[in-house]
Amino acid sequence: MVLEGRTWFGGAALLVALLGAAPQAQAQGFEGARLMGFAEAQRALAAGNDAIYVNPAGLAMGKVYSIELGYVDDLLGSDRRFNASLVDSQAGPVAAGLAYTYTKRAPDAEEGTTERLEGHRTELSLATLVAETAAIGVTARYVTFNRKDGEEDLPDEDFKSFQIDAGFQWRVWEGLSVGVAGYNLTNSDRPELPISWGAGLGWQSSWFSLEGDVRYNAQQGKPAYSMAGGVVLAEMFPIRLGATYDYGHQAWSISAGLGFVVDRFSIDIGFRQRLKGDDLLDYGNERVLAAAMRLMVF
Repeated sequence: MVLEGRTWFGGAALLVALLGAAPQAQAQGFEGARLMGFAEAQRALAAGNDAIYVNPAGLAMGKVYSIELGYVDDLLGSDRRFNASLVDSQAGPVAAGLAYTYTKRAPDAEEGTTERLEGHRTELSLATLVAETAAIGVTARYVTFNRKDGEEDLPDEDFKSFQIDAGFQWRVWEGLSVGVAGYNLTNSDRPELPISWGAGLGWQSSWFSLEGDVRYNAQQGKPAYSMAGGVVLAEMFPIRLGATYDYGHQAWSISAGLGFVVDRFSIDIGFRQRLKGDDLLDYGNERVLAAAMRLMVF
């Protein structure tokens, strides 16, 4: 992650429980390699490109111009996502982020079906400081999805939607931070786009981080709690570990991530293993791999 224009992440963070976003398998979601390694527990500490997806206020908490390419694969051929994003937070008082994601995935709770949702997601995020150590941000998102069974279009299942996210981050004291965010605030009636919200408490230094988040899906009515931490070895090798408990599916997930940072260039890999719980909606075990490549231009 990026903080004050740095490519590497660090610090320490500790759990707080408010309410937060939905589980990961929704049409609007993109969970990049760093977010996956941190079990998505980054609402208090996210900055740079990651902030577009979990808390747009984080865009204003650093000074950076970065370009990133990302890929996510569930290793079963039922969920693949390609992503590109650009962030500029060093040119003026308003930080901006632009992202595009292409998705081809099986519909929720329909594992094994030949049907696929194929979609495009475009986001514009803006953020600004409201105090020396606090920021607010918004994301405008447009999604369009087509449903197919093999090569056959199912036009009655197509949908398009415009959504708004909003977030707040505050560096409370030294490395201690809090963050809150709301998602899909236009309240679409689509199950893939639930109104949801989240919060986190984190602490960060130059080489260590720890954060806890809680997320809540208003359609599902159940929270998910995540805890994650990371260290940076030799200022070049980020290592991330995290865990999530999803009350909606009564299931645990564990996450891990590795990175390599040299000068202004970084490569990251994230992995999530979903452990079987009492209710997985016949999904079985879930394994997801993510990879990202980022260039810090300034």
